[in-house]
Amino acid sequence: MMATKFFERRSLIDPHGDRYLDNFLDSYWNLYVLMTTANSPDVSLPAFRSEQAFFFFFMPFSVITTFILMNILLAVVYKTLQNAPTGGGKSGRGYYPKQFD
Repeated sequence: MMATKFFERRSLIDPHGDRYLDNFLDSYWNLYVLMTTANSPDVSLPAFRSEQAFFFFFMPFSVITTFILMNILLAVVYKTLQNAPTGGGKSGRGYYPKQFD
C-alpha cells in the first residue's frame, strides 16, 4: 500500500509502455516479483530511470523481504514438514504405498 501511495503520482512507464505501480493490484504483484527475485530488474529499473533516489525504497525492501521474510517462510515450511507424520513402517519411506517398494 505504501508503494502505491509513493509511486501513483509519478506516472512511471515500464519498458512495455504501460503505467507502472499506479494501483494496488499492480503494486502488489510487482513487489511480489521483486520479493521472489524472479525478475527483479524489471521491477526496479523503470523507477531508477526516472529518479535514482528510489534506491532508498527498493534496496531496503529487497533486503528485508529476501533475507528476513523469505527465511521466516522457509522456517515455517520446514517446521511443518518436520512435524508431519511419517507413516512409521519398516521401510521408513513415509506415505509411499507398497506398490512402490
